[in-house]
Amino acid sequence: MILPDLTTRDAWELRRQPEIDEEDLWLTPGPMIWQAERFRGAPMFYPVYRSGDLYATSPLPLIVRRGALELDADVARQVGGAVRYLATNATIDRRVRRVGCPELSTLELNDPSEYVAAFAAAVRSDVARVEARRPGFTNLVLCGGRDSLNLLLLPWQNPVIAVSARPNFPLVQQFVRDNRLEMDVVELVDRDASLLDSEIAVNACRIGLDHVRWVAELRQLAARFERRAIFWVGAMADAFTTPKWRTYNHSLALARLRALPGLRGLADTDAGQSLFSWTCYYRGGMWQGGNMSLLKDITDALVLSAYHGPAMRALLARVDLRGAATSDIRPAIGEALAGGPVVYPTTNPSPPPSTFRERRSHVAAFVEVLARHGIRCA
Repeated sequence: MILPDLTTRDAWELRRQPEIDEEDLWLTPGPMIWQAERFRGAPMFYPVYRSGDLYATSPLPLIVRRGALELDADVARQVGGAVRYLATNATIDRRVRRVGCPELSTLELNDPSEYVAAFAAAVRSDVARVEARRPGFTNLVLCGGRDSLNLLLLPWQNPVIAVSARPNFPLVQQFVRDNRLEMDVVELVDRDASLLDSEIAVNACRIGLDHVRWVAELRQLAARFERRAIFWVGAMADAFTTPKWRTYNHSLALARLRALPGLRGLADTDAGQSLFSWTCYYRGGMWQGGNMSLLKDITDALVLSAYHGPAMRALLARVDLRGAATSDIRPAIGEALAGGPVVYPTTNPSPPPSTFRERRSHVAAFVEVLARHGIRCA
C-alpha cells in the first residue's frame, strides 16, 4: 500500500516565503513543499532537497510536483542492486539535489570537562527551544543505547514517553526504573509491512531499507496524538562523544586508506578532523538523516535529533575531539543532565535487519512503485 498523499501532487501543501532555512522544513509537520527565492544556511545533518525554487525534506514531493522521474544515470549506477546510503548531493532524479555542506571546526575547545558541560547545556537548550515552538506536543523518545537514554534525563516541559523495541526494550524499562524516571515505556514490534511501498517511494533509493524499522507502528503511534508529536532520536551522538570519531568512515575505500602505515595517525591532525566533518555530512546526514526524513514524511509528525540543533552545531563548530573525546564521555553527560549518578545497561544489543525490506531499496523497485501510481520515468 502507498499513502495517497505521497504521490498526489495537490496533497503536498505548497508554502511560499521569500526566504527559508532548514528549521522551516524540519520543524513544520505534514506533507509540505516550500517555494522560496533564497535558502539561508547550509544544513549539515538534516537532509534538505531542492529543485529550482522548490524545497522539501525528501526528493519524492519534488519528483511528484514535476509529474515524472528524470533518472540520474550516474546515481542509478551507484545504487546498483542495493544501497547502504547514498553519499552524494545528487539524487535518483537529476533535477533534485541535496542542499548543504560539511561544517569545519575551529578546534578551540579541547578540555573534556568543559566539553561535557557545554554538551549538556546545548542539548537542554535545543530541546527547550523546540518544545517552546511546539507547546503541548508529546515527546516520543526512540531509545536504544546511551545516546538516546541520556535524552530521558532532560528536563522535559511537554509530556514524554520512551519508545523502544526488543532486544533493547527491557533494558530501557530497567533504565527508567533504576533512575526513577516518571514516564511510560512503549514497545514497538516491526512486523507490519503495509506501508512498504510508501517507504520505497519516500526513500528514493537513498538508504538501505533493511535498516529501516517500525514505520507503520510509528505512524499509528503519531496518530494517537493526532500528529501533535515529536519523535526524538539520538542520531550520531556517539560520533562526537566517544573515540569512534577516529574511525568513522563513509566508504570502505576510505577506511582502507586510513589504515595505511603513513596515514594511521591522520585522526590526530587538523586534516583528520576535517575528514571527519565530511564523513558526518555524507554518512550521518544521508544514513541517519535519510531515515528520519522517511519517517517524517510517512508519520506526518516531527522527527528530530536532539544532537543536531543550533546550539549543538555551534558547539561542534568549536570542539577539538582529539582532546575533548578521548574516552566515552556519555556517562559524564548523563550525570550532568541528571544532576547525579546515572545507572546504564551493561549491554546495548541491536535489532536484526528487516527481512521484509530486503532488496527493496534499488532503482527498479522505486520506478515500479512510482509507475503504479502514475509517475512515469522520463
